Amino acid sequence: MTRERSNLFYQQDYIIIDGLYPDSYLNKIKPYLTSIDYELFFPPNKTDSHMHRSLDKKTMAKVVFMLINEKLLNSIEKALNKKILWSDIRLTKYTAANKDSLSFHSDFDRKRIAGFSIDLTFSQNCNAKFELLNTRTDEIILSHKAGTPGRLIVFRIDEYLNHRVTPTTQDDRYALTGWLKKRV
Repeated sequence: MTRERSNLFYQQDYIIIDGLYPDSYLNKIKPYLTSIDYELFFPPNKTDSHMHRSLDKKTMAKVVFMLINEKLLNSIEKALNKKILWSDIRLTKYTAANKDSLSFHSDFDRKRIAGFSIDLTFSQNCNAKFELLNTRTDEIILSHKAGTPGRLIVFRIDEYLNHRVTPTTQDDRYALTGWLKKRV
């Protein structure tokens, strides 16, 4: 299974992992998402993008502590077949009221081997999608609609891979996101 999952990640440039958290556990996180203060954020050099990021470090630390655990770490390390370190974890909110979105871009940096997103959207009505584009083929190789709480998407970071979040126009999208670096 380890080699199969690792091969799949490198063949398709992403992997989706479900079942890391029981619904009852995810429901404990839900109240934190709506009680946190978020700040409007405009990513540098992306004039057509905007989202909200958590400012409440104490509450965010609780959410991170609840989600970033040994089971998650082991699942990702098996998928990548590498020991990893977490980097720049953020709690993001894309609001329908502002039609928040994030345009296609690459997070390429030689130190980063992958990015991750844990879907924390409890509404099935949210229409925002996380998409991964292979710029070599101009093909969207992953299009994931928000609304599967606990679903983990790990995607390869490379020069030819761009990702985005499509505009949110129905219900808000929540996600815990960040990068993964190889542990040396």
